[in-house]
Parts: sequence; structure tokens; C-alpha cells
Amino acid sequence: MVLASHAVTTRTQIPVGRPVVAERPAALGRTLGALLLAQGLIAQGLINEVQLAAALEEQKQTQEKLGAILVRRGDLTEDQLVEVLARRSQVPVVAIPESIPAQILGLLPASFAAKYEAVPLGRTPSSLTLAMVDPTNVTALDEAAFRTGLRIIPVLARPSDIRKAIERYYSVEAARLAQALGEAQTSEVELVDEAEEQADVDVQELRASADDAPIVRLLNMVFYDAIR
Repeated sequence: MVLASHAVTTRTQIPVGRPVVAERPAALGRTLGALLLAQGLIAQGLINEVQLAAALEEQKQTQEKLGAILVRRGDLTEDQLVEVLARRSQVPVVAIPESIPAQILGLLPASFAAKYEAVPLGRTPSSLTLAMVDPTNVTALDEAAFRTGLRIIPVLARPSDIRKAIERYYSVEAARLAQALGEAQTSEVELVDEAEEQADVDVQELRASADDAPIVRLLNMVFYDAIR
């Protein structure tokens, strides 16, 4: 007697609206980027094995990116570094624009930009263009996709330009927050003084006037930054 076998199919429910992110070791992105870079530099004769070995030894101590070490040591220029990474990763090189809309910068917090040396440049309804020092860093790409819910399109930019952009654009956001905090503290003092002088002020009127106070704007900014 031949028994018929029936395949059992299991369907996995995937939450709608959140990109599927495969779990990878945290060091995988750095390892992949360093491997591609080392292969490209040796193949093009830009550095020799002695220089590479010295840079890798230094990387063990500093945990710095391999390319940054080679540039700092004078083994290659920043433009050479970008050119090799572009060829090995098949990612286009772009220039950081003079201005980036606040709503684009707001998609990723300053902590992300500083950690991965990456700056959002623009978006479509379904994707985000992200300028990166290392576009092969899958950990950074996965985190950006998770945070934004968008498909990430990595592009390359000069490391020095990205660092300048982070300092320029994200320090502006920090300055705005500090200004709002100062206004909020001043506003609180004024509100207390006024309340002491006019103890019989209508409560509903105070609530209505508080809607436009700097402290409200500050709390809105903090809440927005916490959930984005």
C-alpha cells in the first residue's frame, strides 16, 4: 500500500508597514566594508601588504574605520578611498548639497548620523537616499530602514564632507532645542510672577495662553524626537 504524502505549508504573518530586517552580527557590516576596501586597494596597487597589515593592527587598538586610518597615515588620499569604495560596492558618489530640508533630516536622529557617519539627503514616498561613508554597512542600512519604514538607497560621499554636514545640520537642530529650553525657563518665571500678582486669574484663560508658550513648543520637540 502506498500512502500519499501531504506537504504542510506554514505561512508567516509579516506586520504591514514595517520593513523586514534580517538579524546580522553587529560587526558584519564593518567586516564586509573592510574586506571590500582592502581587496580594492591591493588590486589597484594603491597600498602594499605591509601598509595594510600596519593599518589593520592599528584598527585593533582604535576600532577606527580602515579607510580613515589609511588616510590619516598618509597611505592614500580621501578621493582615492572614495573611488575604490564606489567601484567595489557599485554605489554612486554624490556631493552633499548646500541645504537639506528639515523634514528630511528629521527622519534620522543626530545619534544615528554620528554613529554611522551617514546623512539623509532626500526621499520619495517609499525610499530614502542616505549618504554614507561606508555604504556596505548592513547594520546601518537595516537600522535606517527600521527607523524610517522606508527602502534605503545608499550613496557615497567624501567622509570629510559627511562629517561637516553632520556638524552643520544637526548642530542647528541642537541649537534650536537649546534656544527653546532657554525661552521655556524664562517663560516659566514670567508665568509664576504673573500668577502671584493675579491670583484670581481664570484657570481656563491661563491654559489657553499656555498653548503658545515656549515650554509647549519645547515639549513638542522633545516628544517628536523621542518617537521618530
